[in-house]
Amino acid sequence: MTLSYIPVLNNINSFDLNPLLKNEKDQNAKKYFLPKKLHRIMNIKHLTIPNKENKAILTASKMLTTLFPISDVILFGSKARGDHDDESDIDLLLLTTEKVNKKLRNAILDALFDIELQYNVTISPLIINSNEWNQGPVSIMPIHKEVEIDGIAV
Repeated sequence: MTLSYIPVLNNINSFDLNPLLKNEKDQNAKKYFLPKKLHRIMNIKHLTIPNKENKAILTASKMLTTLFPISDVILFGSKARGDHDDESDIDLLLLTTEKVNKKLRNAILDALFDIELQYNVTISPLIINSNEWNQGPVSIMPIHKEVEIDGIAV
């Protein structure tokens, strides 16, 4: 990240993106503000998703980053792009600071299941270590590019 973006990032919560999003969804905002990997400037409050899904995402993010070694929660897929329908799930990329083993994966899935029941939503997590995401084989896979383009940090 270059220094020229820091003022924008520090003030993003007070900045109104709605005029930019009005006609072309988030595409205008991405073209205007975002270099390749600076998708985190978008905010979940600018999405057109049902309130219960918004609450589920925020609850999941807070709970997961508190209870587990998760450094980043990123919404991607149809909910982030804005082309979702009633049957769409909530795709979350969960980047961990530790290597992901079966015990950690199952604990995260159990915690997410409780949120799914509470909010009556379907959450599809992609759980991966940050280093593997950024430098491993997955870094050249199409899913990485999709998250890079459409992902929104929660």
